[in-house]
This record gives sequence, structure tokens and C-alpha cells, in this order.
Amino acid sequence: MRRLAWCSLIGLPIACGQPSPPAYEPQVTEPARTDATSAAPENSARYDALVDEGARLLQVGDLDGARAQFQAASGLAPRRIEARYGLGVVSARHCWLSRRECESCVSQLSQVVAEGGYRFSDYNRGQCHYVLGDYGSALADLDAAITKKPEDADALAARGATLLQLGRTKDACRDLERVKALGGPLDSAFNADCPALGPVAKCADEKWGGWAGSAACARTAARIIPGAHRACTVDKDCVNVATACDPHAVARGSLDAYGRVELPCTDPASGPCKPVSEPRCESGCCVVTR
Repeated sequence: MRRLAWCSLIGLPIACGQPSPPAYEPQVTEPARTDATSAAPENSARYDALVDEGARLLQVGDLDGARAQFQAASGLAPRRIEARYGLGVVSARHCWLSRRECESCVSQLSQVVAEGGYRFSDYNRGQCHYVLGDYGSALADLDAAITKKPEDADALAARGATLLQLGRTKDACRDLERVKALGGPLDSAFNADCPALGPVAKCADEKWGGWAGSAACARTAARIIPGAHRACTVDKDCVNVATACDPHAVARGSLDAYGRVELPCTDPASGPCKPVSEPRCESGCCVVTR
């Protein structure tokens, strides 16, 4: 397991006019153990099994289940780092998906970092700093992650997006061009700031926030994602986002950045759910109609 999955992975409040960062997946715990752990508990096999199951559940998106496994493991051996790292990654996922537990993510992963770090603790904490709008701290974390693994395309893409937020366009483009050279995926929205990445998409950006209606749904809808990037060449390049009842379509490569409305939001006041057409490519842009 390497990644689960950057701004807007996940309805984030980024500045209008800035491209959405690439889809972010929290980098997860893995079965491997390191010397950073304390002495194995008496029930070491049980601890390891709980951590491995937590990592598996995290990979498939069962955050509650993953948290329960990591909590149980941590109860067996509070000083061992793997389970506490896993709990930090669960909070990182919540932070990225719905802006919940961001401070908890930073707190938990800061403890892991203070103990020498474990796996991708710098990278994941950087994502939480990014969601919180603390781009300086996000940059410091991503610098640390890249120092440890210079060819990490995900961390380079994340740092490029962060540098754009800080107004350091030249440095950002250097990172993003490196991502492209490494074969990593990049949203075409970055092309507007970094022409070397390719031509600028001709499709107009749109603000997309999901549902409206009840107070609960309104909070979901308020997480507007600037720039639904929709450049396409054929119909199969396009995909609906969020649910089949949502009329918006984006380029398939941007799905992770825009399918981030917290589900379910089923309050009838949010509006009727009617069948929509399949997304299609018209004049180079993904569109869908009710």
C-alpha cells in the first residue's frame, strides 16, 4: 500500500483563479516495521495484525473501521509509533475530505515527527497544513518529504501547488515540470501558470459546490471548488462528479479533485434528484445536462 490519495482531494477553499492541486491521497501505513518503534509488546503479533488491518481499511476508505483498529493497537502498545501514525493519517483523510480533524491531524503527526518521523508523516501533515491555509508550514513539511525522497512525484506536485499559493510561480513550475517528466498525473489547470506543461484548456472554469438546501447540505455546498477543469477530446474523457444526480462533468483526470462532496447528503430540501445525461465532450469541453 503506497497511497490512499490533493485542493481544492477535496473541496478546499483555495483562491479563485488558482488551479486545483492534484488529487491528494494520504500516504498510508504499511506492514513494514522500523527501528523507530519501541520494544515489541507481549502481544506483538496481535498489534501487528491490528495495524495491518487498519491500513487495509484505510486503503478501501473505511475510516471508522481503520480508526478502531489503530486505536486497539495503540491500546496494546501506546509507545509504538505505527498505530499512532495510522490515527494521524485517518485524521488527515477526514481533513482533506471534509475539513474535519485538521488540527487533530497536525497534532498527532507532529508527535510522530517529533519522535523522528515514520513513513510519510511529513507529507501527510503538509496536506493538513495546506487545508488549513498554512502554506508556509505545508511547504516546510513537503520540503522535508522531498529531501527524504527526491523523486516522489506526489510530494513534488503537492509542493508545486503550495508554491503557487505562495506566489512563487517559477519555483512551482519547476516542481510541476519535474512531475511531468517523472510521468506523474497533473491537472491541465496548472498549464495556465506553467506554459511548459502544455496548452491552456479552453473550457471556462465554473464554481461547483454540490448541493444547496438545508443547513446541513448548505455547509457541504459551501465548499466550492474553483475551476471544474473540463478539457477533453472524446466523450470517454469526461465523467460526472459526486453523484449521478449532479449535473456537473469534468475531465476524467480531474475526478479526484472534484468528487469531494461529503456523502451522503440526502435532505429533500437540497433539491430533486433527476436523471441526467451521460457526460459528453462538446467543442473540447465536458458537459452534461439534466
